[in-house]
Amino acid sequence: MFDAKAAISPPQRLSLIYLQEELRPLLTLFLLLDRRIEDIILNMNEAMIAQIKLAWWRDTIKLDVKPKGEPLVKMIEDIQNQYCDLDVTNALISHINGWEYLILNEESLSNDDLYRYATERGGAFFSLIATACGQTELRQGYRDLGCIWALSLFFNNGNKDAERARILANEYYNSIDYKQLSRLIRPLSLLTFPAIHALKTNGKKQDGISFGFAYIWHAISAK
Repeated sequence: MFDAKAAISPPQRLSLIYLQEELRPLLTLFLLLDRRIEDIILNMNEAMIAQIKLAWWRDTIKLDVKPKGEPLVKMIEDIQNQYCDLDVTNALISHINGWEYLILNEESLSNDDLYRYATERGGAFFSLIATACGQTELRQGYRDLGCIWALSLFFNNGNKDAERARILANEYYNSIDYKQLSRLIRPLSLLTFPAIHALKTNGKKQDGISFGFAYIWHAISAK
């Protein structure tokens, strides 16, 4: 059974604490859906079965009347009703589509595939949160920040696409004003900090205490 509480990591919980209360359900939903889809992708035995599961989620998201019994589906329905002025439905579907690139290109992702994966998995929902926070004119910057967050999945040195993912993430990082974005919507900055930290240290392993201090310093100094 999917454990919603366990699915949200401590750094993600801190991001939610910093976010204005009325927007926390929106970010919570995306984090939970991301974890659910990640479980499907990373634990799949057959690509076709995983694609069927993703198709079910896409179809369910589009339904006006949703099936009962699945807590995450109920949350999606509630969020779609609560944030009817935002394009939540398309952002959720884009998020799933982004993950699906990992099924369609199991052996290796092309540069275009990496770009599409990052844009749809991370960029879509970071951009939506920026819109919800009233930072519409900076949606592109937050979209790029979301792309870095998504690409960090590949940063492990053992991943075959790690180096190209780092190159693309660096391009995104160099195109944004990270300090400005961190100051305006700190929850997204906190959410992305592990990815930015891994990018800036070029994947060098640091002990948990060193990373913890760096994370705490970022949380209190991003003004």
